[in-house]
Amino acid sequence: MTVETTPDLWVSGEPDQLMQALLNLVGNAVAHTADGGTITLAAVPRGDRVLITVSDDGPGIRREELPRVFDRFYRVQGPRSGSSGGSGLGLAITRRLVELHGGTISVHNRPDHGAVFTIELRRVDVP
Repeated sequence: MTVETTPDLWVSGEPDQLMQALLNLVGNAVAHTADGGTITLAAVPRGDRVLITVSDDGPGIRREELPRVFDRFYRVQGPRSGSSGGSGLGLAITRRLVELHGGTISVHNRPDHGAVFTIELRRVDVP
């Protein structure tokens, strides 16, 4: 697992809720990445926003499943399913937590293999 970030990059929010959102994404990445695989967390500035990504080199998510991954009780039926035992609520909860902070969350597959989840939140300056 690697973490890449820019110094002095801040967002405003409730720390426990934002931590829960990130833990949900990291937990999913761990569950769907083979031993010896790579998970990357990154935070970069983009204007007045911060982009936080969690990416893995697992099997990715079938293209037709991508629009539904944030739906409540929806469990991916493609290569990322299996023995995760999830309820289909983790990503729906994550989306709600991000939206409560005025942000957005999206997902896409990497060109080779793996999934990338991106959270976008308002950037704040800390004096």
